[in-house]
Amino acid sequence: MSTVLTPQEEAFVVSLLNLPDPKLPNSTKGLEHVANALSIQLNLERRGIPHALNPCFLLEQKRTCLPHYLILSPSFNSSHSLQQNLLLHPHVLDNEGNPNFFSHDYHSGISVFAQGFPPIDDFSPYVVGLATSPETFYHSDFHVFRQIRETIPGARLIFILPDPKRILERWTLENSDSSGELTKKIDNATKRKFNYGQILKEWLSLFPREQVFVVTEQELANYSRLAMQRLTRFLDLRPIRWEKKQLGPFYITPSNDVTSPLTSDVLKTFASSS
Repeated sequence: MSTVLTPQEEAFVVSLLNLPDPKLPNSTKGLEHVANALSIQLNLERRGIPHALNPCFLLEQKRTCLPHYLILSPSFNSSHSLQQNLLLHPHVLDNEGNPNFFSHDYHSGISVFAQGFPPIDDFSPYVVGLATSPETFYHSDFHVFRQIRETIPGARLIFILPDPKRILERWTLENSDSSGELTKKIDNATKRKFNYGQILKEWLSLFPREQVFVVTEQELANYSRLAMQRLTRFLDLRPIRWEKKQLGPFYITPSNDVTSPLTSDVLKTFASSS
């Protein structure tokens, strides 16, 4: 199949062919497969022609597909509960994708990562997505975010944000001894986990706003039908009727009924040193 690309599309494909990272498809030929598939996809999008939502290409003589969407959150329980509910949509396929690939296992290569996802035919309405590890959401190395942009530039990103105060409460309880004294210093790496604004700013420096969906745990739990309808549109899935009684529970990070004095001290320290 031949395609006629705009100059912008050509530049994008050329940039793929010249990626310096050896951890992406391990040969120039492999990169050409990726670039050809994406160029066809871009051309179809420009002409409004239906096409596979997942990026798929031939790699090592096998049809290989990568995720259409990633779920990112400091709470894996939140990511997992949303993924389980998205699987209720008839066009979302289950998979065995590695949630730690981008945060810990990128060195294993894209072909290994792709083994966790089923092959999807062109022009198919089916999609696969991945609930990623918390470290993928707030990783301190910006290169991790860039690796995702280079590997699946068209991915839709779903960010689930727990109440940062609840996350901090849990951190305080997990890092204090029986007498209530902190056993771990609140270093910059710890502070970063609660700084959603800075983290999202970094993600948005790589991905366009139209590929980003932000929702809180409370919104998912309290307005689940509305949230799922919005997500269906965001992911370009066929609209379906989401029934609250059919949806599984959405995880909400637990909170203490009364914030402990120690947590209050940590909150003050965090606020004064942010």
